Order: sequence, then structure tokens, then C-alpha cells
Amino acid sequence: MDSTYESPAPASTKRNKWPAVLAVGAFLLGVGVGAAGAGGAEPPAAMTKPEPAPTVTVTADAPEPEVITETVTVSPDSCILALDRAEETFGVTVELAEIVSKMLVEVFPDAVMSAYLQDTAGIEAATADLTRLTGDIDKLTAKVEKIDYNGPADECRSN
Repeated sequence: MDSTYESPAPASTKRNKWPAVLAVGAFLLGVGVGAAGAGGAEPPAAMTKPEPAPTVTVTADAPEPEVITETVTVSPDSCILALDRAEETFGVTVELAEIVSKMLVEVFPDAVMSAYLQDTAGIEAATADLTRLTGDIDKLTAKVEKIDYNGPADECRSN
């Protein structure tokens, strides 16, 4: 038995040789152009050193500096104190608004409903809440009475 094996003849492959030929041609053209440009030509203007500008010395008298006078208004201390006291009063007003809001939202509806239902325990609870909140309002009233706004405000207005 003969054990030789013959491989079939390779199928003819048609390859397009043009892309490779064009690539080699473009490379050679680029090398040629680059070599021709490097052959002792002047460098571009952007690569040369700029020539120094000529120096000119001028002597002149300096003008007199302009003097500017500004009037600055300073608020008197009494006006600043009146503003501080007004801000303090506004702070107490915020606290008062919180208490009144609590009365209107939490206490009054329960008090009215308890009175409608003739619920004695509910009325007593609402009365206790109102008494506590009234005490808080009395404390805020004392705070406001201690704030002397009118004195500094009158002094500020007289300036």
C-alpha cells in the first residue's frame, strides 16, 4: 500500500494588489516630499527668533494726582440701637405667632368640641392648655416691655 498523500493544488486566489501598491507609493511619495523640503530651505517664520523691538525713552512730567473727596454718612449709634431693638421685638413676635398657632390648631378645636358635647373633662383639659399658653404669652409680654425701642428711635429721628 502506498502511503503518499498528495495535497490538492491550491485554488488560485485572486488578490487585489492595488491597495498594497498604493500604500507603498504614498509612503515613498511622502518620504520624497519630506526630503525635498528639508534640503536647506529657510525655516518657517514661526520658527525663527523675533527681532527685538527698538527701545525708545520718553521723558515727560507726571500729571498731578487727582484728589477725590468723598462724604461718608455714618449712622448714629442711637439709630443702630433702635434697629437692634426692633429686630429683638420681631424675634419675640415670631414666638408669639407660634403660641397663637398652637392655640388655634390644637386647643380651640378641642375646647369647642368638648363644649358642644358637654364633656367636662375635655373642657377642663382645654382650660389647662389655655392657661399654660396664656402664661407663655404673659412671659413674652414681659420680654417686650423690657425692650426699650422708643428711646433710641426718638433720638435717631431727632438727628
